[in-house]
Amino acid sequence: MFFQTSFSTTYWKKASFRVLLDKTSRLFMLLVFLFSIFGGAPIQVQAQTGSVILEGDVSSGTAAANSSSVSVANHTTGTGSNRLMLVGVSWNCGSASTSPSVSSITFSGSTVATFDPTPIVTAQAGTACRYAAIYGLPNPPIGETGTVTVSFNGSVSNGIVAGVANFADVDLADPFDDTSNAGATSGTAPSADLTGLDGDELAFDTLFIGGSGTIQDPTVGAGQTKRWSAYNSNTRGAGSTEQATTDTVTMSWTITSTYWAVAAVAINPAPAGPTQNLSMAVSPSGGGTTEPSEGNHTYPQNEVVNLTATPNVGYVFDSWTGDADCTDGSVTMDVDKACAANFTAQDYDLMIAVDGNGSTDPVAGVHSYGAGTVVDITATPDPGNEFDHWDGACTGTDACQVTMDGNKSVTAYFVEGPPIYQDGEISTITADGVDTLSFSHTIGTGTNQLLLVGISINNYSTEPSIDSVSFNYDSTVETLTLAGEVDYEGRHVAIYGL
Repeated sequence: MFFQTSFSTTYWKKASFRVLLDKTSRLFMLLVFLFSIFGGAPIQVQAQTGSVILEGDVSSGTAAANSSSVSVANHTTGTGSNRLMLVGVSWNCGSASTSPSVSSITFSGSTVATFDPTPIVTAQAGTACRYAAIYGLPNPPIGETGTVTVSFNGSVSNGIVAGVANFADVDLADPFDDTSNAGATSGTAPSADLTGLDGDELAFDTLFIGGSGTIQDPTVGAGQTKRWSAYNSNTRGAGSTEQATTDTVTMSWTITSTYWAVAAVAINPAPAGPTQNLSMAVSPSGGGTTEPSEGNHTYPQNEVVNLTATPNVGYVFDSWTGDADCTDGSVTMDVDKACAANFTAQDYDLMIAVDGNGSTDPVAGVHSYGAGTVVDITATPDPGNEFDHWDGACTGTDACQVTMDGNKSVTAYFVEGPPIYQDGEISTITADGVDTLSFSHTIGTGTNQLLLVGISINNYSTEPSIDSVSFNYDSTVETLTLAGEVDYEGRHVAIYGL
């Protein structure tokens, strides 16, 4: 017979395994077992993990009263693996009846990366519009210098402060072990507790202080390292980090003001031990997103990673390429792997129809266009008809322009135009041997008038020419335009119009 035992481990958050022991080890474990029964402390085996690394400098920026955004310029991203960028934002709109919230966060370098605008954690100082919040971007661009811009959906009356930090060797599959927030309307000792930790996390917090002055610089608690502290208008924001060594970390500060809020997170380190790298790519850029996200990810060896691909508007998912098991929708990380999600631009149909006597450009029928294409459609009535209106993707009588973000249809409607009728008198005159011919004529009173003058000349064998035809009235001279003419051996016919 043999002795068999099982025990738990905290390796990569959640895991369990069973060990078959040799005779010597079984004897040792038996002694441990008996020792624990008779008062000894039980033995817990915990798998090793790595450490989260703070990469490079921390940057911060401020915005004055009544701003709707804050920028942190010249921030350089990290170059390590399993990267995470965190942005801590502090803002103050006092007792305003509405509370502006963050609407978007972007990093703009040689490439543009967009944060999830949903905060990881938010803390509010009392019931007023005074906040501290933390936002995250996994796998930011590698080693790029750019600007982080935090935009709000309204004006922030009393100032904004933002700080940005880069981290590497983060467990991107499960980046945060605990989040905590605390808020108060008075006091000089802001703090937030992170509990239930494994003892290997890196704690990160963002502090809001309202009603502070330019000279107040908050002091961090024992074990913490201050990463930024900045002030504008009636808002001070600050941030710090602390390495966890037990199951609890308290992020604490000492201030002289009374309004404060602290938001804090515990960042999980990437697992130690044998790992493999998974590289995720998207083609074409902007065609869609993947889970895991585009970039490099580290997983424990033999971990099975599920892949998902979500097309952006105007695209459809086509296929997975890369290592052999990418096409299965999951990869086993027995070696380093690379997978690419391929998307195809989606085509949409534009159906153009005509009702009545007229034509369109493009012609009536079904036309296929790539997503996002802007199509201009014109309508031309047949003689004796006029364009009446559009229906479908275009309405009314103005110009028709259709953006192909889906299948669309447009109909051009034509109606018979008003009849053409003679308006006013018909005047004629004849002459011989003259070079100028003039006569009196009264024009009509209707709308959309057209004046036509027909001229017949017989000059025998010499071709005649007409210098000008004009209509003179009230000291005004209107020159008629040649509409058409025919010559034959000195005989000439011409029509001029006004």
